[in-house]
Amino acid sequence: MHFSDAALYYIPVQTRVPLVFGNRTVESVVVLRVGLTVRFAGGRSATGWGEVPLNTAWAWPDGEPGGAAGGETDRATARKVEILQRLAEKIATGIVPGECPPDPFRAYREVLEPLAAGISADSAGEEPKAPGARRQNLPVSAVRLVLSAFDLAVFDLFGMVHDEPSFGALDSRRMTMDLGEWVKDDPVMRRRLKNLYPAQVFTARPKPLLNAWHLVGGADTIASSNGGPDDDREKRSESAGIDVPRSLDAWVRRDGIDRVKVKLSGLDVSTAITRYLDVVRTVAPLGVHRVSVDFNGTLSGERDLIRFLEGVGSDCGACCSVLRMVEQPFAAIGEPIPAGLPACAADVLFSADESVTSWQDVISAHDARMDGVVLKTAKTLSEMIPALAVARSLEMDVFVQDLTNPMLALIAHAAFAGAAGGEWGVEVNATQFYPHASGPEEQVHPGLFRRRNGCIDISTITGPGIGYRIDEIARTLPVRAV
Repeated sequence: MHFSDAALYYIPVQTRVPLVFGNRTVESVVVLRVGLTVRFAGGRSATGWGEVPLNTAWAWPDGEPGGAAGGETDRATARKVEILQRLAEKIATGIVPGECPPDPFRAYREVLEPLAAGISADSAGEEPKAPGARRQNLPVSAVRLVLSAFDLAVFDLFGMVHDEPSFGALDSRRMTMDLGEWVKDDPVMRRRLKNLYPAQVFTARPKPLLNAWHLVGGADTIASSNGGPDDDREKRSESAGIDVPRSLDAWVRRDGIDRVKVKLSGLDVSTAITRYLDVVRTVAPLGVHRVSVDFNGTLSGERDLIRFLEGVGSDCGACCSVLRMVEQPFAAIGEPIPAGLPACAADVLFSADESVTSWQDVISAHDARMDGVVLKTAKTLSEMIPALAVARSLEMDVFVQDLTNPMLALIAHAAFAGAAGGEWGVEVNATQFYPHASGPEEQVHPGLFRRRNGCIDISTITGPGIGYRIDEIARTLPVRAV
């Protein structure tokens, strides 16, 4: 079995409103779609698909090459996307023709990782540095972002080859290594995961409905000015015929949302407190009873965390009682959650997000007194599946969260969330920021791209592979990039 084709497509998407989080703003997105085809000795072939948005701020952490501690210009953002596109093209041209290993983990380790290893910002397309300047390697998270589309395509392909759903096919009959082998650098964890295969970590029969977390970006309107229909809805799109709420309260009413995640900047704690209180006072009377805050690592230390919690707790009891989770308060994964936090934090879970790119990071988060970890398909399934197993072993909570994923990226994201158990629900926000981008996919998966009664319906994700049902999706793709 050999790779016979690697197709790349760049699909542009414009946001309806800017997505602001931390110190960065996203107004347009380039989605990378990858199609990998294998051919067998007898001439039979199969194709798998993967997809990821490339405009992802957490892929370029502050302090690393390309990071932007003080915000960044549109030109700088576009340049980063170009660098990631060049990386994707280098990987695609290196795959064909080449042997396809028999399982996804080996394909990742033996094919994808080596193709991306050692690629610097310079060699991936960055402007030349001054003579004698050191080459700057791309951040691990940026490389993983690009690899994730290829990795998803391999997992989809794996299921297609075996004519089974991908996650259920990752069992001892088909995999050539167990999870213990993947984590063999840690003797304790290796013993814990010995003879354990991914199919045993996943839920055999995912729930058809997953609770949906609504994202509140830094620029989102919280409350409609008069509550009237003209204020709550934007004008219908002539092309899609979809009415879209304009404000948070309108979204909560339309979709029956009962849990929201608020993007906050720790660069100004007072403003973060005010923003949080404004959100809670608006949505709590509408039935929202779970609120998560995400600082994207912008708090400078434990004093700022304590100040935020004290500010929330001293204002009103309801504002404190609905706070269920604080995500990535600090940039460094090793910075521990302090003991003796204010009473407001008694029932709050602390989770690591951007800093978790591997199973080793899960252990570091556990050592730093984190209660849970956030997993994303955009960090590669080959890294997130062992991370899921390690988190379960350490009795940590697991959250599968969004990347503002449209189209196939959302289908894979939701499929992974369902297979992982979905106890905490799943973040899905592409419908908020570019609701018209996934029309062809929504025709096949209507309950996935429109939240109803606070949930998404993943029951249409069926069949072999990831479950895209791509042959039924009538999307016209742009010209191939590779």
